[in-house]
Amino acid sequence: MPNRVFVVQAWDLRESIFPLLREVCQDAGYSVSHASDREGQAVFDDIWLLLNEAEAVLVDFTHRKPNVYLEYGMALVLGKPIIAITQSEQDLPSDTPGIKWKKYRGDAYALRDLSEKIPQSLRDTIADIRRVTEEDGKNDADAPFLGL
Repeated sequence: MPNRVFVVQAWDLRESIFPLLREVCQDAGYSVSHASDREGQAVFDDIWLLLNEAEAVLVDFTHRKPNVYLEYGMALVLGKPIIAITQSEQDLPSDTPGIKWKKYRGDAYALRDLSEKIPQSLRDTIADIRRVTEEDGKNDADAPFLGL
């Protein structure tokens, strides 16, 4: 769906960082979803549905949680453009050295950091995907993974 972003992150960040991400993305014109937004019977069914509906996926690797790496892999399988963020470079997957990522602070300055970094990353990433799919005459499901 156009301008829809799915946020993948450690569950313990949903009360502190997720509201900031939602605010930043919504202010930039994007609707935002998170696994906690749905009450389906199976968590991974909800995540799969939300990933499929998203135009881009914002992955927060902070705290090195296995579910984040799994959902990141699911997004890769779907060919979704990914914007990676973290509070610490050590939390990034070691087998993806070429991944572009943005560091943000996890303190009172988090909103400022995220506001400065996320909107332009979303605009650029989504514009790249739209350009590629328009040039190729394909739909989003056929878009090549750009490694973003």
